[in-house]
Amino acid sequence: MASVKDSSLGFYSDSITYNSATKPLQLNRTSLGQVHILGQVDYKFIACVSRLPDSTTTLVLVDQHAADERVRLEEILSEIGCAFLSSGASTRTLPAPVYVDLGREDALRFQDDVTLRRVIDNWGFRVVIRNVNEQHGTKDHSTVTVEIDAVPASLYSKVCP
Repeated sequence: MASVKDSSLGFYSDSITYNSATKPLQLNRTSLGQVHILGQVDYKFIACVSRLPDSTTTLVLVDQHAADERVRLEEILSEIGCAFLSSGASTRTLPAPVYVDLGREDALRFQDDVTLRRVIDNWGFRVVIRNVNEQHGTKDHSTVTVEIDAVPASLYSKVCP
């Protein structure tokens, strides 16, 4: 028998039992709403106790850094997705362009496909592609360098820290 107490959360239990058999666990909104936070472990994890739909109680360790990354990713995807559906994402011009090599076939498609370019623009990326046929290389084994001079505002701090 073990004792766990976190007075700031008012959670106390003097009998914690555990099952040594591990099984995959998926938490849904309901079970997350019933989570009691025990505290932080080693500056890396958040220890929680959750009551599952079958009335069992489970210790859950949440990797706080992975959770933070997931929240940030969800925010970026939401912003870009909403912007895409509206008038387009707000952009930030990069201090210096970023150069990316595309295969010739992809570069030709990008150059010729107005709809594709509009989608990329709505996501907040400003891509400059020079005439593919002016760039050197054999037709079968060449790349084309494109210039990215603006990115979605939500990604700017990741590209230009």
